[in-house]
Amino acid sequence: MSRIELNSIRKSYGDTEIIKGVDITIEEGEFAVFVGPSGCGKSTLLRMVAGLESISAGDLILGGQRMNDVPPDKRGIAMVFQSYALYPHMTVAENIGFALSLKKVAKNEIKNRVREVGKILHLEDLLNRKPAELSGGQRQRVAIGRAIVKKPQVILFDEPLSNLDAMLRVQMRAEIQKLHQEFGSTIIYVTHDQVEAMTMAEKIVVLNQGRVAQTGHPISLYKQPQNTFVAEFIGSPKMNLIELRIDQVYENHLELTDAVGSRFTLAGVYNVNTGDIVKLGIRPEHISIAEDAASADLVEPVAIVERLGAETYVHLHPKENAAAQSAPIVLRVEGDCQIRQGDKLGIVFDRQHCLLFDADGYVRKREGKRGKRGRRD
Repeated sequence: MSRIELNSIRKSYGDTEIIKGVDITIEEGEFAVFVGPSGCGKSTLLRMVAGLESISAGDLILGGQRMNDVPPDKRGIAMVFQSYALYPHMTVAENIGFALSLKKVAKNEIKNRVREVGKILHLEDLLNRKPAELSGGQRQRVAIGRAIVKKPQVILFDEPLSNLDAMLRVQMRAEIQKLHQEFGSTIIYVTHDQVEAMTMAEKIVVLNQGRVAQTGHPISLYKQPQNTFVAEFIGSPKMNLIELRIDQVYENHLELTDAVGSRFTLAGVYNVNTGDIVKLGIRPEHISIAEDAASADLVEPVAIVERLGAETYVHLHPKENAAAQSAPIVLRVEGDCQIRQGDKLGIVFDRQHCLLFDADGYVRKREGKRGKRGRRD
């Protein structure tokens, strides 16, 4: 059994608290990704699961057993590090089989298992080479082989692809996903790259300043962020956030204005009040080009045009006197669009995909009926 439970986990170094009461459950066989900016605590949390860092408070449960004080080598866990950590004087085969030799596994068994892992990772022709003779991607595969040869219940990956170039990262992402499908081990994968998280994970845990900002399936986090941190961190480009003031709250819609008086109508019942300052969130693919200025929600000058082939991202510069709206608005259009820098562009927001965030950064969901203002969702 390899179900992992982190219950009210905390980690402090002296008076400085790094992990601030984390609750996470990872089901047996699940591929979970811890993602967040540098310093959010994701690697520290991973090392606590591995037993390389002590737990200041809370419980780590693995397969129904409390593991707080169990030594790392008794947890049934393998770990793949960012730095590969290969022994330079050993061959590929010796590196992969080293952990088994420490456990006094029979030499023939080690040889067979190393050969099996080498075939899975396409290393069978490299088993007699030393690490210095390998490329970065090959070294990373050796590090993964050293982990999976032990047939662990849980495999931990600590930013394993950050030293590779872009093409190798894409290739290795696919290799790791194939391994997960074949072996079925529970995986926790740490990265700061939200693209890695979105493409690999069955469950994403977004961390921010030692706390869980949101947990869920990648598409759920993308479509339904619970706060502005997740809205901006998940997705590339990030979600547009436009600061607005609520002018009127009606029975089934809101009237809002931006800093320069542009007016917006948003259908639905929200738990907000007249005068509240909110942020309208919308993804670049849910903004379209208006037929004319009269039908546009906004008309803004084009600052940057990013042509990526199949699609183009257009950055609109906010009006100079709209101090509150400091970030550009980004929309996605067809790759062969004729838009140029300096053009004035009218845009329309797809109201069905608009989100409303309150002043504290939490999403305000559509309510079934008008009620008193309650707690934030």
